[in-house]
Amino acid sequence: MFALIGLFTFGVMLIPSSVSTTFASIYTLLPAAVTMTLYGISWSIQRELKIPAAVMGTAIGISSCIGWLPDLFMHTMFGHWLDIYGNTGYRFIFSYLIVLSIIGFLCGFVVQRSNSKRKAEE
Repeated sequence: MFALIGLFTFGVMLIPSSVSTTFASIYTLLPAAVTMTLYGISWSIQRELKIPAAVMGTAIGISSCIGWLPDLFMHTMFGHWLDIYGNTGYRFIFSYLIVLSIIGFLCGFVVQRSNSKRKAEE
């Protein structure tokens, strides 16, 4: 799903200014729609990693702090980029979001690989 989000976000950067606003509006909702599907999946990772129930709350709390950390500064950073760079700031914003998608994809890959190794050992 992270790879799909990254591809859709990259696609947003390629939308020409001559395209209809209806198309642009609908297309820009695609990365957000895929992102929303990840919310349910994000809490299943604890079970995939076999985190004991006794520490599940702590693990979710720590992962939430890390996962939601960009929300503390991201909007201010985006506004700063738009103030400084104008429309070019959007390239920085979408590039940043693509990098986050790549990081999410890599983290998912690591979890999947770890889970596969553990299952092979069992």
